[in-house]
Amino acid sequence: MLICQDLLSQSFIMWSWWSVQATSKMKAFLMVLVFSMASHAVAVPILQVAEAFADDRPEYEISPEEAGGKFEGDMDIEADIFTDPINKIQHRNALSSTSTRWPNGQVPFVISSWYTSWQKSLITSAMREIEEKTQVGSIKCIRFVNRSSELEYISIIPDSGCYSEVGRNSRGGSQALSLASGCLYKGIIMHELLHALGFYHEQRRADRENYVTIHWDNIEFGRWSIAVAIQIRHIVNGC
Repeated sequence: MLICQDLLSQSFIMWSWWSVQATSKMKAFLMVLVFSMASHAVAVPILQVAEAFADDRPEYEISPEEAGGKFEGDMDIEADIFTDPINKIQHRNALSSTSTRWPNGQVPFVISSWYTSWQKSLITSAMREIEEKTQVGSIKCIRFVNRSSELEYISIIPDSGCYSEVGRNSRGGSQALSLASGCLYKGIIMHELLHALGFYHEQRRADRENYVTIHWDNIEFGRWSIAVAIQIRHIVNGC
């Protein structure tokens, strides 16, 4: 079984899109994930799933997605990764290097004991939804599994803010995915898991003008770079 390269290719709306659109008085947070998959040469219809959170998220002076202090708020990568010829974003806004993919679409994970049983259940529920929405027939393109003896795995911890590395790291060993208390909402958890699968923020796509409108006046001074579309090459990747 091969990992779906085009998994969740249009995952609207991710962290920095919210940063672009939202104001401090906004009460609703809309996360829309558009799933696009392909199995070899077989096209699969796009599924659209929307989940709205109204009044159940407290307002923060700094949103938890920004509190991690990473690249674009929640991506634990170096800014120059966008110019790396090996990991250049290809067509569907995901890492193209095979070294960053999870073998056979299987993602081992460990959840910190600091989380409550309810919080652990919420995290695994987000994993199951990604698995279900990326299933092609009876085949799951992505499978999150409890780590047994795997050398490379995701370590889910309640660190500062919400953040994740992008794709499987090349160092080997564990890689942190932080979900602090303000991050424990299903949409945010799925967002960070998508980063771990190798996906960037959708508002940076070269073709984003076809889907969203950027309100530049709403972006804080000095932060316009988070909304600059990346010019990328067009390469079609299969499942």
